[in-house]
Amino acid sequence: FYEYADRDNVTIVFALKTAKNVTEAEFAEVWNDPAKLEIVLSVFLGIGTQAVLDGKDNAAREIATFARYFEQCIAVELKESQAFIAWPKIEEAYGADLHTLV
Repeated sequence: FYEYADRDNVTIVFALKTAKNVTEAEFAEVWNDPAKLEIVLSVFLGIGTQAVLDGKDNAAREIATFARYFEQCIAVELKESQAFIAWPKIEEAYGADLHTLV
């Protein structure tokens, strides 16, 4: 993810899709199981909360971006409760101010 996200001409969308593609085979049992992916989501939310409390706003934004992505993957690919990934919600987390993160 970071390899791609730090490049000026690469979008966060591309970076997240690439990160998923390179981890999907090795961690298929997580990516394909909503309960396991929800645990990952919960862990990221906890880590993000701690980052906010520690004043690490940039880290909190990055963690929130992953959490939103996991949330969207669960909804679209596993639970089929929505038709498409809401990329604007994910992008909002990446550039969020502290009020939006909380």
